[in-house]
Amino acid sequence: MNKKLFFSVIAGTIILSSCEKEDLSSLKQSPINTSFSSQVDEKVYLLSEAGSITFAITSISDNRCTAHDFCTDPGDCSVRIKVSNLDNSTAESILTIDNSSEHQTHEVHLKLGKKTYSVYLNNVNPKPFLKSLTTAKEAEFLVQEGK
Repeated sequence: MNKKLFFSVIAGTIILSSCEKEDLSSLKQSPINTSFSSQVDEKVYLLSEAGSITFAITSISDNRCTAHDFCTDPGDCSVRIKVSNLDNSTAESILTIDNSSEHQTHEVHLKLGKKTYSVYLNNVNPKPFLKSLTTAKEAEFLVQEGK
């Protein structure tokens, strides 16, 4: 009987430890409704009184034409994101900007549980024409809570 109890306790401990929530204190933090920058695989904890979320870039694919090349297609830059709430609801999307000189943003709307969020991709740096091979790509976002 003691062996069964021992193995039950061990199995319960393993199951509970696999369900532990992520330690949010180690993440980069930013208030929601405020612009922030992030790199691939860097999680950002977006703080809100109504319900905080985590935000991560899972990939950046930058195919914009450099200023030094003659291109018939200016290309674009795609950023794949993943957003999660504390109840483990998750949404993923891809935002894309091109290489035009005018200021532009790309916007998507994501639903997590009962809340909707608007995500705006404002910029991706460094630009291809800067030819920086050592600087990691960083994207600038704004995430707003829906009403």
